Amino acid sequence: VNINKNRKNNKLSFNLEFEYKNLPEKISNKEIEINEIEEKLSDPNFYANYPDEFVKISKELEIAKKDLDNYETRWLEIDEKKNTIL
Repeated sequence: VNINKNRKNNKLSFNLEFEYKNLPEKISNKEIEINEIEEKLSDPNFYANYPDEFVKISKELEIAKKDLDNYETRWLEIDEKKNTIL
């Protein structure tokens, strides 16, 4: 019985493995999104011409950065688990 338990703990669950494999793409997509938003916000005429949109996009940038941080943290957590198992 102990052997089966050890085998079960020798790898990540299907869900964790799936999440681990998909997080790099999510991270990459979020980095692209952040770069696009920052590029829009860096236009000196953007705020002058579209102040409401500027505020909206600034909030989107804040959320995107938090999402990126969460994705990276989650990837590191799973990676640590994966390396502990090995």
